[in-house]
Amino acid sequence: MTHLHAPLASDHTAPDLTKRLDDIGWGLFLLLTGVIWLFPESRVPPGTWLIGTGVLLLGLNAARLVIKAPVSRFTILLGGLALLAGFSAFWGVQLPLAAICLILFGLGLLARHLFR
Repeated sequence: MTHLHAPLASDHTAPDLTKRLDDIGWGLFLLLTGVIWLFPESRVPPGTWLIGTGVLLLGLNAARLVIKAPVSRFTILLGGLALLAGFSAFWGVQLPLAAICLILFGLGLLARHLFR
C-alpha cells in the first residue's frame, strides 16, 4: 500500500519551495476572491476580501520564515495594510489610507538609508 504525502522541505530545493508557496498563494487568493463573488454583496461583511487577502499575504510570509526562504517586506507591508483597511471597513471607520500608505512608504525609504 502506498501513502501519499506532501514532500518535506528537504525533498526540494529552496527555489522549488518558494515557487510552490507562490502557486499555493495564488490559488488561495483566486479561491478567496471567487467564493466572495459567489455571495450577494449584502451578505458579505465589509472588508472581508481585504482581511482575507491580508491574512493570506502575512501567512505566506510566515510560511517562508518557517522554511527559511526569503520573505518579502513589500508583501508584508501590503498584507498589513490590507488587514488595516479590511478591519476599518468592517468596523465602519474611515481611515485616511492614502495618507497612511504615503507615510509608511516614506518611513520605509528613510529607514532603508538610515539603518544601513
